[in-house]
Amino acid sequence: MVFFLLSSSAPTTQTT
Repeated sequence: MVFFLLSSSAPTTQTT
């Protein structure tokens, strides 16, 4: 879920 939080903070960095 860490990547999810990062994505939320950063622009649209679709890192799923």
